[in-house]
Amino acid sequence: MLKKNDIPAHFFVIPLWRVLFSIAFVWSGILSCWLVASYGESYLFGFAAIVLVGVLQYHLNVIGHDGLHFNVGRSRSANDLVCRFLLHGPLLSPLSLLRKNHLSHHAHLGGARDNDRHYYEISRFGNSRRWILWLISSLLGGMTFQVVRKLLFSRGGSGSSAKSPINVDSVLAKDLFSIGLTQLLILALLWFLFSGVHGYLVFWLLPMFTVMFGLNVVRSCLEHAVDVLDASRYLSFRPAVLERFFLSPYNMNFHAEHHFYPTVPMHHLPAFGRFLRRAGVKYDRLPGYMSRLCYLSRVSSAFAPDRGGAGELVDGGAS
Repeated sequence: MLKKNDIPAHFFVIPLWRVLFSIAFVWSGILSCWLVASYGESYLFGFAAIVLVGVLQYHLNVIGHDGLHFNVGRSRSANDLVCRFLLHGPLLSPLSLLRKNHLSHHAHLGGARDNDRHYYEISRFGNSRRWILWLISSLLGGMTFQVVRKLLFSRGGSGSSAKSPINVDSVLAKDLFSIGLTQLLILALLWFLFSGVHGYLVFWLLPMFTVMFGLNVVRSCLEHAVDVLDASRYLSFRPAVLERFFLSPYNMNFHAEHHFYPTVPMHHLPAFGRFLRRAGVKYDRLPGYMSRLCYLSRVSSAFAPDRGGAGELVDGGAS
């Protein structure tokens, strides 16, 4: 693995205007969906709006994922301000708890201390049919309780590599304030557009707890699940256009590159991946998410009892 000093510095520079444009673009899409649904009288428009809002909420979540690594602002305070009021706060996610959990995932991927392990340890299902049904149920809200419980009650990983640079207790009040304020603003706007609280429930909370959570579960599972005990969990994908829109917007498919060097912003990952491959760094690049789904559903070794620990990163890259 390359040391950070061996990597050109421009890969670690945050392209601030591209980040802000991406956030503005997603929010404009959400607002457009609301406007179409509020003026349309067809249930078809309403259903399409729910699905698209959920997908765009997922896009916000993907951009916010970069914010967990301080990659959406030139300073940490600016980064967290953007995350709280434009990304995670609107999605009911306390930034400090989410960051603590996610850094633990990076430090202990594949190990027993990874709090995201329930997303990708598919051996617990015993067969592909139960696994596929679980993925489908996640798109119908089946993972809501488990996600909330994980954030509120998990302790994160132990060891210095799993600790957030920010004290969780000292900033939780800011997280809750941002959540409260953003929800009030969204509620007020949707109440105005739909003349009642049902607009907030149907066109914000419903897509969040179904489509957004479900897409995150599906992507995370397919990125990390393996078919043999000693297989690498550091996988990247070459998805088709629809897969990019629904599962890997903003270069989320460059999963291995991100795990190796989390401080490389999302907009640089395609060029960064080419740099790593020219430098001789070896990792798996798979055709696409649906191909991975089909493959895992066919092989029995994916559902064999897992002894744990496969793919745990020891070095941690440039965390």
